[in-house]
Amino acid sequence: MSHRFWLSLLVLAATIASSNGQVSTGASEVELNLQEFSKEINQGDSAVSKEDLSAARTHFASAVALAKSLPEGYLKQRSDALKKLAEVHDAQHHPDEAEPLLKERISILERSSSSSGLMAGIAWFDLETHYAMAGQLDESVESAQRATAFYLAHMTDPKQSKTCDRRLADVEGMVGVALFRARRFAESEPWIKKVVSREDRSVRPLIMIGALQAWAFLLEGRGKPEGAALAKARASRLETQMPIPSAK
Repeated sequence: MSHRFWLSLLVLAATIASSNGQVSTGASEVELNLQEFSKEINQGDSAVSKEDLSAARTHFASAVALAKSLPEGYLKQRSDALKKLAEVHDAQHHPDEAEPLLKERISILERSSSSSGLMAGIAWFDLETHYAMAGQLDESVESAQRATAFYLAHMTDPKQSKTCDRRLADVEGMVGVALFRARRFAESEPWIKKVVSREDRSVRPLIMIGALQAWAFLLEGRGKPEGAALAKARASRLETQMPIPSAK
């Protein structure tokens, strides 16, 4: 149980003159709901690993319903359940069903910004990715802009600046490459340039590789073969450094 939840129970207990059993009953109910929630999440994850998306959808939908009965202290559980169900809908090519779940997740996290840390930024990135996968690039750009504003606002904290910048590179790389693949080159260039201007070690390899490959193409189109060659070399070097997935 979260520290916040137990503290609220202690404060409540201190204001009650004589115990009538309601506090312990409430705690027991929360524990039972949390156990059922964890069971549904685990079964959903297992179904995903077996590529049984219909079963996964059922379990994650149950988890979302259970999460609504949990106290506010269980913010991460509620957020995770919504994300998992949305991802299954996207995998089943039902973007219209995934979109409201992702938006609800953002709403929950933004209402609880004091306790959710940087989770809202990740939620905006997930919505950006959802729109990019669905080919809704204008909406993806808008979500990327919201994520960018979020991370820039939190980057002033020295303890969070590196994390924010790395996640901001994810945001920029995702929307930049999505626009590039749609041949919206002029719009993609500013996003991609921001990514490739960073040091390789400060960006996730897959994000940097995609950005560098797109950047090389853009430079070739401008008649800058030397710059394009350097971008390709950087991408190739990163590819050779990436671990090779083991065969199952």
